[in-house]
Amino acid sequence: MSNASNYDRIAPFYDQLVRMVFGNQLLEAECYFLNNLPSPRKILIFGGGTGRSLRFVLQKYPDSSICFLEASSAMISKAQKRQVPGINRVHFIHGDEQRLAEMGNNFDAVVTPFVLDVFTADNFKYTIDQLFQVLTKGGYWIQTDFYVYRNNPWWQRFLVWLMYRFFKIAANQENLQLPDFNGQFARLSLARVDEKDFCSGMVRTVLYRKLQDTEPSH
Repeated sequence: MSNASNYDRIAPFYDQLVRMVFGNQLLEAECYFLNNLPSPRKILIFGGGTGRSLRFVLQKYPDSSICFLEASSAMISKAQKRQVPGINRVHFIHGDEQRLAEMGNNFDAVVTPFVLDVFTADNFKYTIDQLFQVLTKGGYWIQTDFYVYRNNPWWQRFLVWLMYRFFKIAANQENLQLPDFNGQFARLSLARVDEKDFCSGMVRTVLYRKLQDTEPSH
């Protein structure tokens, strides 16, 4: 994730900003399919930010161990300070997608909440390939993000454009457009189990299940 440490700048007010624009809808989207996991032994939250969903995950899966991989040290600090029962079960790791290669193929669930949209095309492809590799066969992947393209209303496209410009200035974010989520995920050996839209259709959460341990197609 290029210049990821610059997200430290927005960590102090990130949650307030999200609530001001979207209320609780983004958190609801993140947590929607977390109800559907069949008691995963290990969960990877990749790019969990300030840990907004940790309370839900820890309450829902008291016997699961959680790995929280986040590129911003300030975001991790906020997540660690959350007064949530069971927070000691969370293994916080400061790092980006490069750390995935050392994690092995042992996660029963992977959660990517509003993080993959920050990657440039090349880094996006590399990152989802790495996430696919750490997921066990039969494991579940919850992908939640903005799915706004040409057929969406103009105001949704404008809002996404505005958000990208804001993060370009505030966090030096390199990517300035949404990735082709559907096209890139279709390369992987994943079954699209279910999906749910939020925020008048501009946010989507998708539940995938890994079919086999094959290398991603190119």
